[in-house]
Amino acid sequence: MTVNGVTYSTFKDSAQMRGLLQQDDYVKQCLEEARSVKMSSSFRRLFVSILVFCQPTTVRQLWDEFHPCMCEDYAREISSNHLIINKLLLEIRRLLHQYKKKLDDFDLPSISAEFLEDTTLPRIIEDELSYQISDDDLRSIERLNAQQRIAFDTIIQSIMHNQSKLFFIDGPGGTGKTFLYRSMLAHLRKMGKIIIAVATSGIAATLLQGGRTAHSRFLIPLRPTASTLCQIKKQSELADLIRRASAIVWDEAPMANRYAFESVSKSFQDIMENQIAFGGKTMIFGGDFRQVLPVVKRGSKAKQVAASISRSTFWHCVKIQLSYHGKENNQFRC
Repeated sequence: MTVNGVTYSTFKDSAQMRGLLQQDDYVKQCLEEARSVKMSSSFRRLFVSILVFCQPTTVRQLWDEFHPCMCEDYAREISSNHLIINKLLLEIRRLLHQYKKKLDDFDLPSISAEFLEDTTLPRIIEDELSYQISDDDLRSIERLNAQQRIAFDTIIQSIMHNQSKLFFIDGPGGTGKTFLYRSMLAHLRKMGKIIIAVATSGIAATLLQGGRTAHSRFLIPLRPTASTLCQIKKQSELADLIRRASAIVWDEAPMANRYAFESVSKSFQDIMENQIAFGGKTMIFGGDFRQVLPVVKRGSKAKQVAASISRSTFWHCVKIQLSYHGKENNQFRC
């Protein structure tokens, strides 16, 4: 551990002084570029991603140089540098926890003792409660057509009364399903409720505020079967988010395999300790059966239909709302 007569505290420091470790120039260049274009919250997430996936060798040097960029938003509200640094470290700790990592795994400063007992909400829940509601989405409620308004009122009433119902918004592309979802999300989030927005495809997820793919959000197995469960631990922050959620919006549902839904339903039942479908959560599915059905490798048309959500064990409980713009029938049917 001694190099040129100097004894270092770790073998890593010794190896670095001998020039045996890869340099972090590419990491530094990435952070320097991000410093001019990213907000503090995004910069923090980038820094954590680099810690977890790039394994930089000079973590403390990167921290010393770039931590002011990660706490600029805190400095507007807090004048004490001591408080700012500890708040930043708490935030980094939360972000690392998502990857099952700790501050101690990296050469980062320690959190002061008075801040260790942090009682704030988990980051995953704070994110769901901190969405900036668009005025356009709130005003869109007044622009709902008759069919959309029936669906809107029925679903909102079910959520407000905790009726644990399952809904499916059925309509061809361009009939305003996403417009309806965004109106519901804005209305309910304005009331302080947590609504998890997911979609089967990534493109559809980007159209919903806070949207994620269902596989990413609920950790659905890549090849779900009739017996699989989602990889959600009951004591995890994600499980806590699901317990607090008032409803889940799932767009492009007909594209997903029925076993994906059944895996989510069984996982929710376990988390909620409730044997009702999806643990008693209000589920708002949507999509168009006239478009892409689940892809079954070398499967016939019959196998594609058998893999559809309409063949799932809970489908008899789903209320289907037609959302056409035309004059078609607009009644619920079970």
